[in-house]
Amino acid sequence: MLTKPYVHIAALIALFLGLQIQPATAHAQVQRTEPATGQRLAAGSPPSVLKVFFDESVSSQPDALRLFDGTGKRVGIGKTKATGLSIEAKVEVLKDGSYLAVWSVVSKDGHLIRGTFGFTVGESVAGSLSAAELADVGEVQLLSGQAPEGLRFALGVLRWLLFSLLLLLFGTSIVAAVQLPLSASQWMKPVASVAVATAISLLLLEGSYLSGRPIRDLFAASLLGESLGRTTTRAMLGAAALGVLAAGALGRLNRSVKANNRENNKENDLRRWELIGAAVVGGLLLAATGHAVAGPYVPVAFAATALHLVAGATWLSGLWHLAVSRLWVDSAHLRRWSWVAQNSVLALVASGIFNTWRQVGSRVGLFETRYGKVLIAKLALVAVMLLLGAAHRASLRKTQTSRRGGVIAEAVLGVAVLSFSAMLSATIPARVEVGKPASLRVDLTITPARAGKNTIHMYAFEAAGMTADIVDAVFTLTHLESGATVDVDPFRAGRGHEQASQVQLLFAGTWEIRTKVYVTDFEVETFTTNFTVR
Repeated sequence: MLTKPYVHIAALIALFLGLQIQPATAHAQVQRTEPATGQRLAAGSPPSVLKVFFDESVSSQPDALRLFDGTGKRVGIGKTKATGLSIEAKVEVLKDGSYLAVWSVVSKDGHLIRGTFGFTVGESVAGSLSAAELADVGEVQLLSGQAPEGLRFALGVLRWLLFSLLLLLFGTSIVAAVQLPLSASQWMKPVASVAVATAISLLLLEGSYLSGRPIRDLFAASLLGESLGRTTTRAMLGAAALGVLAAGALGRLNRSVKANNRENNKENDLRRWELIGAAVVGGLLLAATGHAVAGPYVPVAFAATALHLVAGATWLSGLWHLAVSRLWVDSAHLRRWSWVAQNSVLALVASGIFNTWRQVGSRVGLFETRYGKVLIAKLALVAVMLLLGAAHRASLRKTQTSRRGGVIAEAVLGVAVLSFSAMLSATIPARVEVGKPASLRVDLTITPARAGKNTIHMYAFEAAGMTADIVDAVFTLTHLESGATVDVDPFRAGRGHEQASQVQLLFAGTWEIRTKVYVTDFEVETFTTNFTVR
């Protein structure tokens, strides 16, 4: 029967089109809130609804918005609703005082985003927390909504495992399609079974992680429905389904070749096209689970990322099969593999250059962000693999035989490359981290601003007006007339609040204060201003 491969190829196309993958403009960023951060409403005129607006559509849980009063107690509000580019929740009549709203959403590319904003109705009542103390309440709530470290670690391991297994399956499909022998093809069905089990585990655990609900709710119908509503989740499951299809096609092709000993009959040719289709669509689906769907040049990035994944999978899978196979001993097979590997690497380099330019964008992004540093480590491993490959090809030209030890070394390094690739897919791109315009506003107070001991308070705010959750801050004070310098390492007094006490300023006159704010472990913003000491 020749119809089955045709049916499978048609199913591949239908599966990809049915996912309705749509591009996102960027990782979701807050545009504004209602009420605005820091807004003081007239006494007796509280808001009737809380809203947070984003630059792309987001999804949320019914309790995604939570409200706390000036004493730090939670205030009952309506269920949160996601309405396209915003989330909102109705509010009962509020008394005069200060309030803090805490929110969390999931962006289109699957990233969990959290934040806070505060406002006041009338005047703050006696006994209310200070702005810094209320910000601390928000920080505690954000931390309490985070998943346990064990869950986050398990999710990272599962993502890496699924990513690796699927790339092995899709790469093996290409290797088989170019008629290279596979002594390990019988392992592909167990590999596909583990990939499906891993995908289902990810589906369940990511639902708990992104919603903030406890592990005991893993099988809740509402949670599963929300998870399946996300494009990234459907793409992940679709890729796992394609892995099963590819494993079945590999088995049928292998059995047919062994039974008939005819490499080029029509049915086997159709099966090879089926394998190519599974690999290509699988690459597109894996691309839809990561950064390709967000940011600039989405259509080109989508194609480049899929090409990068398929080319890398072909190269690494071929190395793995070459390392474990006893069949690639004749020069014809080795020359064919050398041609496949060389073209895979060319496609890998070309697509990698584009993706690096798109996701990094600058020298600062490459050397001073987490994404850039992980990318450098990955590129270093790839460079070592290329050197080993070049040495292997040189040996092949001389002896017409393969050096098994060198191939095994390349395959081991390939596993490490996959690990770094999985890390990159879960890391915010460097261009997003570095390219955020006016990401912070800093307010400084220095009291009593007289010669002698002084206290410095620094408050950091995001562009949207929310208190910024910074990592650290450092002050450098310079007396402009004498050049005397004082370095100060403040302590954390609350979310976005750094304080330094007993700062000794010996001279009156004009001082310059340079404030370095560590937004992340790798991103620093510097602010400079002058003040007068009397």
